[in-house]
Amino acid sequence: MEWKLDRVRTVSEESEAIKFIEVYMQYDNKEYNTIELGKALVTNNIIKDPVEDNMSSYEVEKLYSKRWGAYIGIFTSNGFGYTEKINGNKKIFRISEIAKQFINGEISYNDFIISQLSRFQFPKPNGKLYIENDKDNNVKPFIVILKTLIILYSQSKYQAWIDEYEIIEYLEKHKYNGDYLELVNRIIRDRKNNKSRIVNFYGRDILMNKCLATGLILKEEHKYYLNIEKIEKVQNIITDNENDVFYGNKEDWFEFIGRRMQ
Repeated sequence: MEWKLDRVRTVSEESEAIKFIEVYMQYDNKEYNTIELGKALVTNNIIKDPVEDNMSSYEVEKLYSKRWGAYIGIFTSNGFGYTEKINGNKKIFRISEIAKQFINGEISYNDFIISQLSRFQFPKPNGKLYIENDKDNNVKPFIVILKTLIILYSQSKYQAWIDEYEIIEYLEKHKYNGDYLELVNRIIRDRKNNKSRIVNFYGRDILMNKCLATGLILKEEHKYYLNIEKIEKVQNIITDNENDVFYGNKEDWFEFIGRRMQ
């Protein structure tokens, strides 16, 4: 299963996250239309006005709605908020509870990002059910990455890194029934044997850029390293989140990932 997030822009700056949330706070828990939400992108200088002078009112409204369609992915993937239908076709906009905690100064932006990554899991939403009720088929990439790096570090501090080849060939294909020691041993054997590390497909950059934003993982050239100054925090994150797996309807997923941080 490929750990590729949707191709949406990662919000890595705290100031940008604050702007997104504050602009749309006025719509929280209110009925909305996509035209109105799209216009807010323009009036708050998030995007340039795409409207041209010769456009009809219908074309203008359609264009604003389309622009919002391109930005809803940024809201949901970065944990800022989501939309849902209630009572049939009534459409409600929600700012997530954890985004409110962040904007109110209850938690730091770093804690906000870590919480989002710790909750995210694969398979991704697809159809009515988010996942099947089979724990063996559900993976939390961030937790897998942290656990792998921790065990690599326990073997040798010089081994406490992974690269895109290992993410694709080992971590994504981790089928050892939770045996991370076996996973790590295979990785180290691979390194000792100087096996070719060429990968023919990419797309993990969004996920890994989010991981880097936590400060728990560092990057040098093509390798991702464990921040050894944060080992205790990493261990606590793993303990607190690895068994917190979501089961249920796709519609409930956004409430799960957007719930308050304890």
